[in-house]
Amino acid sequence: MPDYRVLGPLEVEDGGRPLDLAARQLRALLIILLLHAVTSMHNAVGKLRRLVGDHSIVTRPPGYVLSVERANVDAHRFEDLVRGARAAEPAARVAALREALALWRGDALIDVAYESFAATEASRLEELRLVAREELIDAELELGEHDALVPELEALVAANPLRERLWGQLMLALYRSGRQGDASQAYQDARRTLLAELGIEPGPALKQLHGAIIRQEVDVPGVASRVRGSPAGDELADVATAILAGRVVPVLGEDADSLAAHLAERFHYPRGEPPELPRG
Repeated sequence: MPDYRVLGPLEVEDGGRPLDLAARQLRALLIILLLHAVTSMHNAVGKLRRLVGDHSIVTRPPGYVLSVERANVDAHRFEDLVRGARAAEPAARVAALREALALWRGDALIDVAYESFAATEASRLEELRLVAREELIDAELELGEHDALVPELEALVAANPLRERLWGQLMLALYRSGRQGDASQAYQDARRTLLAELGIEPGPALKQLHGAIIRQEVDVPGVASRVRGSPAGDELADVATAILAGRVVPVLGEDADSLAAHLAERFHYPRGEPPELPRG
């Protein structure tokens, strides 16, 4: 059975051999049939049958239906892969979504981009493509690939400045890359864009993420193992270590010894008597 590809310029292969669909009318007709529409273009149907096989196009009043397995249409394979990935663990989700996105060779239904019958379906597929990229980025962030994702996310928000999910992913990737200031600036850029283009403030999710970044409450993989229970991450750990080691002289009052004991316990200072904190 032929393999049909609409995620880019229309291509049809039968047994690895590309079929000649140079005629614009034939390409448009085949796409209509792939979209489950009907037509009465008898002459074009006859020519198309000779190319893809009589058994593939079924006459069904008031028109025709293309008989094709779901697995033989790239758009259906793409949707199935995206849907199946959502229940998978991060590594498997990344593999499935990358496979799905690799099916794209250009804009969906590009051969009939200006035909009204294809516009809705093309828009739906393009939206799903972007959602799949967002879901892939979520999975890659779960796997700790934040540094590598920053350039891709910067390009994506530039191309899709009204998608808050992408802005949030960029903020998270920047923060987890040790760029808290840039993450906060990304929020301000998102807010300014939304106000200018739509006249609205960012939604609750983006605002909450920004607040968590400002308070250093966002989980950063690798930090938790070094600073257990410390929402402030590396900076607080470094300060605590410096205090306990005597490299920083804090100005303390009556509770200096209890503070030393607390820091030693919180940051797993070597067992024994709590260190004596230097006083200034």
